[in-house]
Amino acid sequence: MALSDFDEQKAENSFQVFDTDGDGVAGRSEIDLAAERAGKAFGHKPGSPAMQSLAKANARLWQLLAVVDTDNDDQITLAEYKAALPSLVANPSFAAALNALFDALVQIADGDGDGKLTRDEYVRLFKVRAGLSEDEADAAFDHIDSNGDGFVTAEELKATIREYYLDHDPDSSGSWLLGVPA
Repeated sequence: MALSDFDEQKAENSFQVFDTDGDGVAGRSEIDLAAERAGKAFGHKPGSPAMQSLAKANARLWQLLAVVDTDNDDQITLAEYKAALPSLVANPSFAAALNALFDALVQIADGDGDGKLTRDEYVRLFKVRAGLSEDEADAAFDHIDSNGDGFVTAEELKATIREYYLDHDPDSSGSWLLGVPA
């Protein structure tokens, strides 16, 4: 199934989150490095419970992404990712892996442990983990905070990631996950 232009752009944006060095390929080491940077940004030491949760979530996600590696070079390219995206999105395990990742990321960034990210926590997390600018992350926060309470929860993030991958409407809150809509 071919992706629409809008979905192509979303695929490119989401691939950039995995391809942290911008060389056109993503590997497990890049995902792990991004996790380390997020942990450090929020004062977590390697081996802490929050970092262990994030490492486990990354491993689970990489298992699914590694299937996309059609040439078996332990890396995925944007072309491989785009070609496999419809089947990834249709796989309930992919959604579960993303949910686990967002639970772990909230655990990393949630300074007071209340299960909610403040605007500052959200912006810092998405700058470090997804490479968004401060303005992009700030604008995304406004769209993702679905109830307008000034916080983003793991549940709001999970709903947003579902919309990002499943909703084809540029005006949906999910299209804001990685900054301004594609």
